[in-house]
Amino acid sequence: MPHTAEPDAVVLSDVLPGIWGLLERGVSDRRHGFHHPVLATIGLEGRPKSRIVILRSAQPEPGVLRFHTDIRSGKCQELAKNPSVCLTFYDEEARVQVIAEGTAVLHAGDSIASVAWSGSQRMSKAGYCTTPAPATVIDDAGGYHFPDIKDDFEQGYLNFGAVVIHVTSFDWLFLRAGGLRRARFDLANFKAQWLVP
Repeated sequence: MPHTAEPDAVVLSDVLPGIWGLLERGVSDRRHGFHHPVLATIGLEGRPKSRIVILRSAQPEPGVLRFHTDIRSGKCQELAKNPSVCLTFYDEEARVQVIAEGTAVLHAGDSIASVAWSGSQRMSKAGYCTTPAPATVIDDAGGYHFPDIKDDFEQGYLNFGAVVIHVTSFDWLFLRAGGLRRARFDLANFKAQWLVP
């Protein structure tokens, strides 16, 4: 695998499958570095915005990533205005950074959202039942309602969205003493190139 090889042993054709392997591991292992990427969007005022999301799915074919969000959140308005996004992943153990660029599509109330909701853990569903909506100004830190463990969380589906990112490119950086390596993968044009780190 390219993320564990010595720098001089890295073969360009092995890197892309290695990226998808790290992403798939990030989905299944909540302690893996790729589980909590940083999502960057363009804010409504034209300034960059970033926040951590949880990677929920990585599918090499058709080249998509997925995370979940509350559709009442500001990021959904940002994605509606400009769906261009960037996800930055870092695995400290492997010493690999991956930047995924792509186009985001928000799914709410459709079959993709329904399947994603059905596969979510009960406690993950609880967050979508919070009132008032995310980022609402409140008088004190505890001035919102988070559902009780005994509550029915299914009502949260009304606020649930699955964001599917159609990846257009990966920028891969291998941070090893003795020789950094960097490559870019243009998925739309099936192009792979070494870059100066």
